[in-house]
Amino acid sequence: MGLAPSALDLVRERADIVELIGERLQLTKKGTQFWACCPFHQEKTASFSVHPGRQIFKCFGCQVGGNIFGFLEKYERVSFPEAVRLVADRVGIELTEEKGERRRRRATPRRAAQLVRRRLPGGSAGWGSRRWAGTEPRPAAVISQ
Repeated sequence: MGLAPSALDLVRERADIVELIGERLQLTKKGTQFWACCPFHQEKTASFSVHPGRQIFKCFGCQVGGNIFGFLEKYERVSFPEAVRLVADRVGIELTEEKGERRRRRATPRRAAQLVRRRLPGGSAGWGSRRWAGTEPRPAAVISQ
């Protein structure tokens, strides 16, 4: 899914991580944060923290953490694009794919292969790569030592 970074930021800004996680877990407010038992491992005391100001979560027991999209990916077991769609639908934002994204995705591996081929075959540009790969011819002075 080729979403513009500005679209992701807009979805993230409009969504409330406390509200979304609160629908799935029983959160308790302590100070400025909300706490719950972690849904990703078994525990008896709350170690799962949600920080509303930073819009992030963190479990201090299993070290899982992230933003609203990361929580949905793990909790609902969905991909990142699907998590973004779920949050966007929830906050009423219609997502569209960036123009030219499909062509750019196809071209990227091809372009990477061209760059590697151009650097390795000959010339001074590929010297470090050939040396690392062990295919650099050794000067006669080095061989005689």
